[in-house]
Amino acid sequence: MSVRICDLCGSRLSASSAVVDGLLLCRGCAERYTALCRECGSRIWKTDNFGDSDTVLCRDCYDGLYTRCHRCGTLLRRATACYGASDHLREHPYCDPCFARLPPAGLIHPYSYKPVPIFYGDGPRYFGVELEIDCGGESPANAGELLMVGNQAADHIYIKHDGSLSNGFEIVTHPMSLDYHLHHMPWVQLCRRAIALGYRSHMTDTCGLHVHVNRSSFGESEETQEAAIARLLYFFEQNWDQILRFSRRTPEQAAHWAARYGYEGSPMKLLEYAKDECSQRRYNCINLLPKETVEFRIFRGTLKTNTILTSLKFLNCVCELMVNHAAQVKEQLTMGGISPSAILTPGRF
Repeated sequence: MSVRICDLCGSRLSASSAVVDGLLLCRGCAERYTALCRECGSRIWKTDNFGDSDTVLCRDCYDGLYTRCHRCGTLLRRATACYGASDHLREHPYCDPCFARLPPAGLIHPYSYKPVPIFYGDGPRYFGVELEIDCGGESPANAGELLMVGNQAADHIYIKHDGSLSNGFEIVTHPMSLDYHLHHMPWVQLCRRAIALGYRSHMTDTCGLHVHVNRSSFGESEETQEAAIARLLYFFEQNWDQILRFSRRTPEQAAHWAARYGYEGSPMKLLEYAKDECSQRRYNCINLLPKETVEFRIFRGTLKTNTILTSLKFLNCVCELMVNHAAQVKEQLTMGGISPSAILTPGRF
């Protein structure tokens, strides 16, 4: 009489042996390396478990009866999964907690939409970012995905239609301090999700990264604000070639979406010229049309977090110089001694 042995450990088999994929297993190996599917009862290798640590599932039972939450990955039965109202093909299942956190309908606002701003962080300088993304569709479902990522901890962002884009939309942040953008705004997760959904920004001819800075941060009075903004305009004119390289735009893109003023004169005369230009078109590198903010339109769009944050750091340094080092800036501008490469140099002023 032949003796049967376990194909894994070589021990003598008892009456309670098991067979998995044609292999004979002793009771110990069967308990150690296999488990029973909760639905059909078939024995499978633990490494082939399509469920989770609490629910063992063979592949057929998982494919037929189960799915995972699109947001958190929790295992759930298809019969109990929740779906958004616009998800007619049922491509994005959600568990109950994640479904309850889905943004409401009307996710993509019209271009004219301007909610009451929510200020995050400590001022006085706040940055509101408008990030244009394209190529992934003007899809409410995608907008909902990005809103869930951006607004997980707080109401950070909203999304708007933008007619200048071919197949995308604009992500807009509420005003935030630089420190808040750097340490609390979930830029990394937001950009990763946008890329995963098929969106692009830098690799398009349509997208820009626009930044609004509150006018009140340029001075307590209108006179001091105007003087600082005049120095700002003059700095851009004097250093246009370097700023254009820093912006990542081509000359043709800048001429269309973020044109320089090209006026030679004193800072205050340039300011008056710029005001007149902005009254006729807003596609200038620095847009002065908004009443409460100054809009920087110079930057090319991007979904690289480091590029977004470096752009904000650059603007913060420029604004800081124009406001708090007025005498030194005035002297250096007269001498042509300030450049973008020097802006981020510690101890420059």
